[in-house]
Amino acid sequence: MECGQCGKPALFVIASTADDNLKVALCVDCNLKYEHARILEFFRLASEYNRASAGLHRSLGVGGFQYQLPRITVPSGSTVAMTNIHIQGDLLGVLNTGTIQKVDNSVTVIRNEGHEELATKLAEFVEAVDQATDLSTEAKQQVVELLSVVSTEVATPERERRSAGMLAILANIATLVGTGTTIATRWEPLRALLAPVFGG
Repeated sequence: MECGQCGKPALFVIASTADDNLKVALCVDCNLKYEHARILEFFRLASEYNRASAGLHRSLGVGGFQYQLPRITVPSGSTVAMTNIHIQGDLLGVLNTGTIQKVDNSVTVIRNEGHEELATKLAEFVEAVDQATDLSTEAKQQVVELLSVVSTEVATPERERRSAGMLAILANIATLVGTGTTIATRWEPLRALLAPVFGG
């Protein structure tokens, strides 16, 4: 039996997502990719639920339940493609759906609200951080964590945004990115789009 995706020997059989009566054979590699896709989809939905729950709690005082999303580790050498962001470098080993996934979810919301340029530059910047050769892994994590906070606020309705501290976070990102790194030229156009959202 061959894998229905790549032709390698198949060890797994799953039901097709398009037709429950149709079975698909998968090899070890393709099954691993399938399982990663299922995990990321769960985290995506759980993150969206968490954001909606937090919004209800802030505005109406109800809700407040939050899914606890653990850190997941993806084998190096793989590529993880979320809805908008593709990760394949240093950030693979520390893929945290509480950070990168939040940015990805925010990109979707921002794009759906008609801000295509901002959404595109956000996604491209995270990918550039992932691939940067002159930033430490720690610095990359810090940049993405800060950007997840900012992007979440951008995707929040204007009346609910916590704008006061966002400009300071943008300044922190600029410090981490520096002026001589390969992603410095990508950060400035993105910063120019983000700052006005928070009155900067």
